[in-house]
Amino acid sequence: MWSSGITRCQQFHNSVALEGHAALNHVLVGLPKQIRQADGTSCTVISLGDPVAFDELVKKPEAWWPRFTSAIDARRLRDRITREGNTLLVNTAICIALLAELYTTTSEAGAKRQDWQFHHRTRLTVGSCPIADFGIMAGSVSGPGIGQLAYYDTLAKSTTYGQDPNDHYWIYFTTIRGEVLYLDCGLYSLSPGSVLKADPYVADHLTERFTLIPAFLRDSVARKTMTNIHTERSRTSVLKNAGILEALMRKQREFEKENGELYSQFMQSISGKETSARDKRLVTPFVQVTRAQIRANLLNERWKAYPPEPTLVSDVYDLIRPSPPSGVKQVNAVFAGWQSELKKIEEKEARARGAATKHH
Repeated sequence: MWSSGITRCQQFHNSVALEGHAALNHVLVGLPKQIRQADGTSCTVISLGDPVAFDELVKKPEAWWPRFTSAIDARRLRDRITREGNTLLVNTAICIALLAELYTTTSEAGAKRQDWQFHHRTRLTVGSCPIADFGIMAGSVSGPGIGQLAYYDTLAKSTTYGQDPNDHYWIYFTTIRGEVLYLDCGLYSLSPGSVLKADPYVADHLTERFTLIPAFLRDSVARKTMTNIHTERSRTSVLKNAGILEALMRKQREFEKENGELYSQFMQSISGKETSARDKRLVTPFVQVTRAQIRANLLNERWKAYPPEPTLVSDVYDLIRPSPPSGVKQVNAVFAGWQSELKKIEEKEARARGAATKHH
């Protein structure tokens, strides 16, 4: 059931990006520069020039980034920027939705249920082991290839910093046996890497848009085979948050507006910072959308047909290079609008190389 939340991560990142990330609305000047910061961490500086329409990112990558090295690199950088930040906002929405749809029902005879609840007692498990707690961890991530993006405005002569690896948030699940699992859907901007093949989990009308979604699940297998990159500073339970649970038990029409403030206070308690006006405005709609998706999965029992293990792809862009694997038709649907552009650009680069050879 957590896979429903992962698809919403991707959708929420796209929604926030469309509201106007500076790097998605300005021409990129030159090539990104890798620098080492005073604390020893890596940082990639992107220089921003004149304003450019958001549509140019999809229709004409060269108008957005005139000196891009390849269409694949342009797409990877655009994805890093689009998925940047908002990790606390998105994880909060997913956890509250899971609590609302899976843990506000009861097996007690004659127990009251709101008219928006189904008569179910579906609960989260890892294999056959029930989940005893879940919530949000705050901390940092570090390791080879992990670094921050920074944006230098060449017109205003100012620099802003993107998602901070030292101020990171992810979801944790604890089983009744005490095993702790990490679900991190916010790593891609810091280090483009593995993605989940998500088409078995998403609704049919979303399959083409969200076939491949960045996600990292640290379970018992990953713990044995991979170096831990997460450092926990704190963990805050959502499942055991009595205030949120009590609010969710009220009639839906009565609590949505006031719960926005409750959710923002919850986020502030985790981050230690005042929740922004934008996050206050977005958190309740994000909760509602995620709840609707989880509820639909419960109603049609789609989750029963989920594969036993998720399929991870090490590099999404391997799937659009020459000699693609089987199933490329589905993969190409994700990159609609970029495939033909990629072919044109590669042909143009080949012609340029041919012309240069003849010239010499």
